Amino acid sequence: MNVGPRRIESRTMRRGRVLVVDDEAFEGKALAATLLEHNVVAVSSGADALEVIAVGCPYDLILCDVMLRDMSGVELLARLWRDHPDQAQRLVFLVRAQLSPILQYLVDGVPNLCIEVPFDMDGLRALIERRTRTSSTRARQSA
Repeated sequence: MNVGPRRIESRTMRRGRVLVVDDEAFEGKALAATLLEHNVVAVSSGADALEVIAVGCPYDLILCDVMLRDMSGVELLARLWRDHPDQAQRLVFLVRAQLSPILQYLVDGVPNLCIEVPFDMDGLRALIERRTRTSSTRARQSA
């Protein structure tokens, strides 16, 4: 019985594009070394993040420390919403257990996901996979 041509979808996941924004450079480099299955770019300031986002391909996930030397993560998010709203949706805050009340108030006021440091690497890999999959779906739909 011939049912006609079938479309076979590949289960191979494309490499995710991840931007890590953390003023502790070694943390970004450590994540890059751990997530070898993805393309990870690490920068150490909000200004550097805005620069690489403006000139590069879009990122599937932006992991951002909530407090940077040159601006807060919330300030970076506001600039992304203004200049790169598609990337603002991709930002996930990295938070330490003890945030100042002001930072906690700011983070509570944004819809973006927050994950506490230290985080579960399997959970992070699953998040990257989900974000990569949704990025691929959006790209196909807009083509």
